[in-house]
Amino acid sequence: FWWDRLDFMLRRLPSDQLWLTVQGERFEVRRSTNEYSWQRPAVSMLKGRSEAFRIDFLEELEVRANVAMPSDVPEEYRVMTWDAIRECETRGVRFGAHSLSHPVLSQV
Repeated sequence: FWWDRLDFMLRRLPSDQLWLTVQGERFEVRRSTNEYSWQRPAVSMLKGRSEAFRIDFLEELEVRANVAMPSDVPEEYRVMTWDAIRECETRGVRFGAHSLSHPVLSQV
């Protein structure tokens, strides 16, 4: 998911502040001791943008932060297995229909 890519790269920034230029706009990316304070502004901003912009932003962040995304999804970002889902259901958790890619629904 795009927000997992963002989180992965933000956690590995080479410094606490980074400037990006994406589609002609300049953005400051900051990291602080409170992870939610640096994730929330970026996620909120990206939710309001097009999928193409999010892709461009993440690609630019990867280059500027010099953080290579691994070819396999890291363990902490993997989705639940079917066995884990079935186990949750035996404990009262209900799962309903939703999309596979979790797009920003206002843009679909």
